[in-house]
Amino acid sequence: MGKKRKKKTYTTPKKIKHVNQNKPLNILQSIYNPKCKECNNNMSNHLDRFTCSNCGICISKKNK
Repeated sequence: MGKKRKKKTYTTPKKIKHVNQNKPLNILQSIYNPKCKECNNNMSNHLDRFTCSNCGICISKKNK
């Protein structure tokens, strides 16, 4: 009888699974967003700009 096969050593790291992150309510954050000058709706907050979902106007954020 032959010997047992040597166990494989894996070289790639294991996959990092998604971890749930709790965020505050979007409604509370949207209170502090500016209002649109055209249609008076709340504007959505992006990383570099505010956009209006109704009329599509963009206002860029100032670099800090």
